[in-house]
Amino acid sequence: MWVTGRLHFGLSGMWAVGAYTSVLITMKLGLSFWIALPMAGLMTAFVGLGIGYLICRTGGGTFIMLTLAFAEVIRLTIVTETKYLGGTAGIMNIPRPNPLNFLGYSIGFSSKVPYYYLILFLLLITAFFLYMMYNSKMGYVFSAMGQSDNVSQSIGIYLLKYRVLAFTISSFFAGLSGSFYAHYLIYICPENFTVWESLTVEIQAIVGGLSNFIAGPIAGACFLIILAEIFRGLKAWVPVIYGISIIAVIFFLPGGLASLSRIVRARIIRSRGE
Repeated sequence: MWVTGRLHFGLSGMWAVGAYTSVLITMKLGLSFWIALPMAGLMTAFVGLGIGYLICRTGGGTFIMLTLAFAEVIRLTIVTETKYLGGTAGIMNIPRPNPLNFLGYSIGFSSKVPYYYLILFLLLITAFFLYMMYNSKMGYVFSAMGQSDNVSQSIGIYLLKYRVLAFTISSFFAGLSGSFYAHYLIYICPENFTVWESLTVEIQAIVGGLSNFIAGPIAGACFLIILAEIFRGLKAWVPVIYGISIIAVIFFLPGGLASLSRIVRARIIRSRGE
């Protein structure tokens, strides 16, 4: 939603929808994870379509507060529903992804290595889709909306339509990640989907750099996750470390980590010219 000029704090709610949809499909219906994964994305996109149609009419602080509110409504619904969603106790013993048969080999998910390749595959698919989208007519429309609502309307762009579309697309990919998350941890509860999770994503995007909507968030996520692992023994200080990272980036790298290579390259060229 950044590219359209909106700050989305409801991603944790979308993750929850994807995670619980995937868990219910596998545990209640007995279907394969490989069916549950895309179904979780589609269900989350459907929920995002409904929510987006209601809140994408607003902007600024109102939009932010509404996304926060809907995320909390989803989380509190999970807390209240104990029969199917497990309530505050959560759901345990979530089945791992079914083994894959590839070139005569059976790939199981009993270790972290297959999960690494699965999430890498999902990341590459997502990055490819976003790259194609941002370099299409739709992407140019999104960029124009992010620059100015009034100018976009003056050239005939239907703002509500494209903002709902962007909200729905982001919800779909959030649903996929929620599904992966549930079957990787094999246990989920409402505390996995707090507002802090949504805030973390926004922080990672800012640190990475919003000038590049693909490389920036990836760079920011990698940097902050590695930083959190380094200071794992100081878990209570992670929010402080994140805050310091944002301040440092704003002062020294306004374009985020994604702009670092461009700055270094420019300095090298300048030094050679001298």
